[in-house]
Amino acid sequence: AVGLGIGAVFSLVPQLAAVLRIAGTLYLLWLAWQIARGSAAGGGSGGEGKAPRRPMSFLGAAAFQWVNPKGWTMLIGAISAFAPAPARPESIAVMALVFAAVCVPAVLAWTAFGTALRALLAGSGAARWLNYAMAAVLCASTIPAVVEIVGR
Repeated sequence: AVGLGIGAVFSLVPQLAAVLRIAGTLYLLWLAWQIARGSAAGGGSGGEGKAPRRPMSFLGAAAFQWVNPKGWTMLIGAISAFAPAPARPESIAVMALVFAAVCVPAVLAWTAFGTALRALLAGSGAARWLNYAMAAVLCASTIPAVVEIVGR
């Protein structure tokens, strides 16, 4: 959808891209806060003594992608950088297949690594420090966007 025209809206109304950048940055900072507050076992309730939240369902996660600011930013950037102008449906289809070919194995590896790490760190104080480190890295990843936002 982005490659076939929705991305053009951002060209016509550049303020929308700025709003998306700000929303995406705030979302990442909120996510970092949630990670830092997470239980030592990872993915917990965000506080001691509370019951862990149920993970998002597959359909819920798929539906979330329509409002995921990181996803929109990545797609708009990829389409504007790599799709021929004007973008044709066949070039967009190739890009979608390449994204799937790269993303599916990467997400599977990320999930396997996280599961193994959770088992390794279960019951240790190291898990809390890992949460802090991951939250710090996520915050650091927003620095380029923050510099761009503030520089406007």
